[in-house]
Amino acid sequence: MSILEVNVESCPSTIDAAALAAAVSEANAAAGSGDETWRSLFSGDLRDAQVEAVQACVRSIAPTCRNLLVLGIGGSGLGARALIEALRPSTWNLWPQKARRGPRCFILENIEPRLVTETLSEIQRDDPGGKHSVLATVSRSGMTAETMALHGLVSDVLDLPAAQHVAITGPEGPLRRIAEAQGGPILSIPEGVGGRFSVLSCVGLFPAAMCGIDIDALLAGAASMDSRCRDEGPASPAATLAAALVSAMGSGRSSQVLMPYATSLGALAAWWVQLWGESLGKVDGDGVRVGPTPMAAIGTTDQHSQLQGWREGPADKIIGIVSAPSIDEGTLPSDMGDEALAWMAGSSLGELSEAQRRATAASLGEADQLVYQIAMPAIDEASLGAFIAMWQIATAIAGRLLGVNAFDQGGVEHGKQLTREFLDAAR
Repeated sequence: MSILEVNVESCPSTIDAAALAAAVSEANAAAGSGDETWRSLFSGDLRDAQVEAVQACVRSIAPTCRNLLVLGIGGSGLGARALIEALRPSTWNLWPQKARRGPRCFILENIEPRLVTETLSEIQRDDPGGKHSVLATVSRSGMTAETMALHGLVSDVLDLPAAQHVAITGPEGPLRRIAEAQGGPILSIPEGVGGRFSVLSCVGLFPAAMCGIDIDALLAGAASMDSRCRDEGPASPAATLAAALVSAMGSGRSSQVLMPYATSLGALAAWWVQLWGESLGKVDGDGVRVGPTPMAAIGTTDQHSQLQGWREGPADKIIGIVSAPSIDEGTLPSDMGDEALAWMAGSSLGELSEAQRRATAASLGEADQLVYQIAMPAIDEASLGAFIAMWQIATAIAGRLLGVNAFDQGGVEHGKQLTREFLDAAR
């Protein structure tokens, strides 16, 4: 298996080696229990149970499925989107059915009426009788307002048989009770697996497997990375990242960007934004508000939208540039039609993109922004699994370095309560 590499040489760490080793040791000791049960998803009995349940469900409904509609918000939708858009790019939905592996996948993460209406209309246009569409609703608590509102509306509009309703939920709550009453398939999210750490559970594995993604390879990549990250020294990519980014926060660089040089990895960067920001933006034990302001960008696109601000704006950022080998390298003609364009004639698109990636990193370094590099050996299941595991473990370590609980989200819960109060007042 090729190895995902991290280079933080340009990002000096101020974390004491003993403190970092202690944080890694604590994360290793907690792995697989309590709020860190998610680390058992990569291998062992919990991994096997999740895969078996997912594959059994997929075998029963995938053969006749042309449209998969996933309802989930935050960690219940971002992870699945990241996997599918990386490994089955967005243009995949436009391919003829015979050219695809699995159904078209629609993920509704927003209650915007127009988006919902247009999505349902497209599914109904393709499958008027509802025989070839599957609805998967994802909510651990079964109480997520947006998800359950969509579930009620979509269930009413599509009117699918119970066997085509898949509930992905926790051990109790409204969604489980509804699914049990209907008699449809239920996939159980394990205890101790929070939303933003759930992508390698049935939450992400079910949509991925439905879309033809090799979930065994995905988990093998995660397990390999987990083994590397048990090391308490510089051999751990997760510890290296945690130390660099926490040090950056300490020096006033709380604006933290992840910029993959592949459009298909854009959703993966969005997944990272939630993981990193929601886990670490907290009030520490001294009552101080700490944490990063994570942002996603895409190379080369955002060289023309954000780079100017990074280059000449405040030197308050640390920017992670993610590279991956080009899959399809179109070659430019030897005659570009004008002498002013001769400098790139005969090059491939991959060579041009790589030159721009290197130029961006160099330019930002010259502008006193911190830059680190992540090299993915390929955009495949093993690399995605390794990337996800690395950042989840880095988050667990960074939370300990910052002195915060990386696994709660009190600020989000407060917003949910206010939503109920405002809705009640409007009636």
